[in-house]
Amino acid sequence: MMGNDGNGISDFEESDRALSNVIGFVLAFAVIITAVGFVSIFGIGVLENVQQAEQDDNAELALSVLANNFDALASGEGPRRSSELDLSDGSLYVRNESRMIVTVEHDGTASPAVYDIYPGSIEFGTGSGSSERIVYENGATLRGNTQADGVAVVQNEPRMVCREETAILSFVRLNESINVGYGSGTVQITGYQEHTRVLYPTNLTGAKNATSATGVTVEFNTVFDRGWENYLVTEGEAWEDGATSGTVECDVGSDGRVYVRETVLTVTASR
Repeated sequence: MMGNDGNGISDFEESDRALSNVIGFVLAFAVIITAVGFVSIFGIGVLENVQQAEQDDNAELALSVLANNFDALASGEGPRRSSELDLSDGSLYVRNESRMIVTVEHDGTASPAVYDIYPGSIEFGTGSGSSERIVYENGATLRGNTQADGVAVVQNEPRMVCREETAILSFVRLNESINVGYGSGTVQITGYQEHTRVLYPTNLTGAKNATSATGVTVEFNTVFDRGWENYLVTEGEAWEDGATSGTVECDVGSDGRVYVRETVLTVTASR
């Protein structure tokens, strides 16, 4: 028979309360175990994705700073500029594989002037097995997936201007003859200006002078060729899609002018 403790609480009520406490503890423990399991299964992947995204953003910012430094060199602002990149678990390559073909058309006074330019690139890979890349190339930074058919987001506006009657193209070529790769740690990239030269016009008057040109075409043979094309056509004033993918055209008309120059930078990389 249930008793009474003198305070009006029966043995049955005490037993019921104890049972409720046990059930509450079991439920709370089950919730904790479930939460730990959920984090173990799904949370680590989410945290890794967040960490990877932060690493990519930091690399993009570092390459953006590098692009600004190299742009200053191309403009003659000092003989040398350096930037540091924290690779973490990524990799960095200095490549000499990009190719840009520039064709200057004329009004019939001369044949087209064609220039093969190999700007080179500095490429950051986001980790083992990833096809995500952040690339410095010809004054711009491009971020995209190498499996996305050359599409990329372009940052750091390149100096490739096309207006109604004027085209001014400034190319930056990195003088690095071999592919150099670095993994993890911090790498210092240093650029030195070697020289700047005018590719076009070749004459002040007569054939192939600035005013004899009627237009210019640029064909991009790079990892992100469509990224270049999309950016210039979308953001530029008068660039138009070319006849083939990865190509842009600028028509300056019979009264227009075309200027093409190239700045060569020697690039070194060190720990």
